[in-house]
Amino acid sequence: MSTIALDYNYFPLMLESGKDLNIPDFKTSDNGKDAWEYYGNFKSSNYDKVVSFQYQNQVPGDDDPLNYRVWYMETSVVGDNMGLIVSCKIDYDRGNRDDHLTLICGFDATGKLVLAQAAAQFHGADDKNFKISPVIANTDGVGNDVSEGLYNAMRDTQKKVDYGDDRDNAGRKGFAYVAMMISQCFIKSVRA
Repeated sequence: MSTIALDYNYFPLMLESGKDLNIPDFKTSDNGKDAWEYYGNFKSSNYDKVVSFQYQNQVPGDDDPLNYRVWYMETSVVGDNMGLIVSCKIDYDRGNRDDHLTLICGFDATGKLVLAQAAAQFHGADDKNFKISPVIANTDGVGNDVSEGLYNAMRDTQKKVDYGDDRDNAGRKGFAYVAMMISQCFIKSVRA
């Protein structure tokens, strides 16, 4: 019996295929390996690696994409191969003032996403930070699609929040879509 695991190289292939998402200079020929790059001066472990990507066409009248990065995921097998927890940090790149989202996803032994949770930390806007309670499959109005349930919970939390200019509003509220897409990439990258 094989151990449930995340295929780290398959993840960028799935991210690149996401609607309105783009990994600059991405080459499918390397099977996703070159998408993982060391970030900044940190080069001591895989956990210092990121995949930088762009979310296209989100700011009215502005053709520049929103820039994000997802850090190398941490994984933990639950019990005797009963499931997998995958967690990562996602940055919205605002120059020297990044915002952060922590995403945690739980999979059952078959590789099905059964829960997701997220927490956001905004640079210079601490009063607008938020934490989404665990979104669990088939509970509290959430059907089988936990990714969509997470998106809806995040979108509803941020719906009436004003983060300032159009770009910051789009980038910070974009975390909902980005988290949904990344959790869907996890689904496709988990090997049970």
